[in-house]
Amino acid sequence: MKREVSYLSSLVAAAITHLLMKYLDENPIGTVTGPDASFQCFEDDATKIRRPDVAFLSRGRLPASQLERGHVTVAPDLVIEVISPNDSFFEVNKKIQEYVRAGVRLIWIVDPENLTVSVHRSDRTVTEITLTDEISGEDVLPGFLCRASGFFQPVEILKS
Repeated sequence: MKREVSYLSSLVAAAITHLLMKYLDENPIGTVTGPDASFQCFEDDATKIRRPDVAFLSRGRLPASQLERGHVTVAPDLVIEVISPNDSFFEVNKKIQEYVRAGVRLIWIVDPENLTVSVHRSDRTVTEITLTDEISGEDVLPGFLCRASGFFQPVEILKS
């Protein structure tokens, strides 16, 4: 089945990328990428490739040889998946489990339809964030703090 994408999901991913880039301008601790970056870091399946909507990788973790070509073979520190219209609960949960097993420390599952963010950690704890709550970068992005409504600003623009 072909994955259905949405303009809204893309806008939300871009808004999050923008917020992270602003944070990294002031705190140059790593890099953020969009959905074109591919990660092949899954020990249980050496051929598996994932392309998260947004990913953050701490400075010094990426071998210089991987800057120019190929899939990144180290797990990102933060993965952000923005739910699209045909993403099933099963598929999203499977990705979360794969990312945790690969060593991703923090995973944000962003739902533009319900305006929520599920924060998944490597210790398998989960926190649900709503519009009025703040989302923290925890120890992955120290000092990053943003009201979740900032992630969903494009939703409000489209509604007006």
